Order: sequence, then structure tokens, then C-alpha cells
Amino acid sequence: MAPGLDLHNVREGDDVTLVCHVKAIPEPKIISWYHKMFHIARKKRKFTEERRKKMTLNWKGSQPIPEENYTTQDLTSRLTYHVHDEEYYRNVTCYGENLVGKMEEPCEFQVTPAGKPDPLDNCTVFNQSSEALFVYCFPGYNGGLKQHFGVHVYEDAEGIRLNIKNHTEISEPKFTVDGLRAETEYLLSIYAENSKGKSEERKIYGFTLPAVGRPGK
Repeated sequence: MAPGLDLHNVREGDDVTLVCHVKAIPEPKIISWYHKMFHIARKKRKFTEERRKKMTLNWKGSQPIPEENYTTQDLTSRLTYHVHDEEYYRNVTCYGENLVGKMEEPCEFQVTPAGKPDPLDNCTVFNQSSEALFVYCFPGYNGGLKQHFGVHVYEDAEGIRLNIKNHTEISEPKFTVDGLRAETEYLLSIYAENSKGKSEERKIYGFTLPAVGRPGK
């Protein structure tokens, strides 16, 4: 793998370089690259159902990557490609071959394209007052991109009561939802969001406490 490349943080449009270094005695004479998936839907518009099944079966095995897509020097081969589709080149293998034969087990790369964040976990109202609810969640996987967090606050009588977004780069989503009515039940719908989209929402209920009167009253 090329230095600085995170295979779980690849975005569409990135240039990806995979590095395969093979050691063997005797030294490998050939290093070859293969991919396990190939996206053909955009190139073929119409198929009968029987023809479609045959095409699918033909592409189930590993397919060789054209030699012009990679370079090999001594014991190291480098495959560079432009990420333009989530399926193409998602699973890539590298084989070395010498006078004795071909590698039994290849070097395997799994490239995970960036996507929407996972839903938040274990969202809880950990404290409350007569005017505010304090909410804490565990963040899910960010999809390989920077994420921020938001919460929609619903009150039955008025629909969406508040709309709070947290755009700061923090690792733990915490919300202070204030300006609420005393002794009222609220529905909190909490989500994570990045440039690829929004996660599923987690819904929890919270109750504000009774208002406290002034001393002497």
C-alpha cells in the first residue's frame, strides 16, 4: 500500500496506488494484478434474462488487470487507478510467479469507498432541568469522512420545536437542548451527517422537570 493511503477512507475521484512487494527464492519473474469485481451495467444497456445470467457468471472469478495499469520493477509492483466507481477495483489481488510456480495465496487489498456515516449508538438523556435536556450518544463509523451531529426536537403540540446542529469537530456527540417547557415530553431524533449524506436517526424521549418556584412562594 502506498504511504499515507487509508484503504478505509477512499473517496470517489481519488487516485489510489497499491504496492505489492513479493519475496521468493528464486526471485519472481512475473507479478500480476487481478480484481474480483467488474461493473458492466453502464456499458451494456439491454440483456435478456438468460443472457444476463451468463454475463454475471462469467465475471464471478478474478479478472486480470491490464498491464498498462501497473508498473513493476525488481520485486515491487505498483497499481495506480482513479476511483470512479464504488464496485470497480474494490477487491484487488496481487500474485507473484517464479520458476517454481505461482503464489498459493495472493496479497489482497480491500478498498472501502467513503459513504454515509453509521447511526449513533446508546443515545441517552443523562440529565435534565425544567428548561433543558442534556443528551449524550456514542458516535458510529464516520463513513471515512468528517462528520457532524444534529438533533431534531419534537413536541406533539407544535411539530419541530428546535433544530440544533453541532458543526464542531468533536469525537463525542453531546447536546444541550434548552428553551423548553417545564413538565413536557419531547421526542429527540438524533443523527450524524457527512458530505455523503445523513445516517439513520436515533429516536429517544426526554422529560423536562417541574418548574421550581421562588423562595417564599
